[in-house]
Amino acid sequence: MFDPQVMKALIDIAIFLEFSDDRIIDPDAAVSALEDLAANLQMATPETRAELTQGIRSLVGSYPDRVEFVSDLPETLGIA
Repeated sequence: MFDPQVMKALIDIAIFLEFSDDRIIDPDAAVSALEDLAANLQMATPETRAELTQGIRSLVGSYPDRVEFVSDLPETLGIA
């Protein structure tokens, strides 16, 4: 099982890339970074992807303002 802090870091960077204002990060750069993150995670073993999915889903309640985004994150990243 992954460390919850590692899971939170992964979720936090995804939220930052998805929801940051255009003045904070260029939208094209954000999309590219999220796609790169997803591509790297998709290369993990099936077991690791399953653990990542479980870890992300276990922390959904930690993000009350982003429940839907975090719930869908494993699918968005292509690991579920």
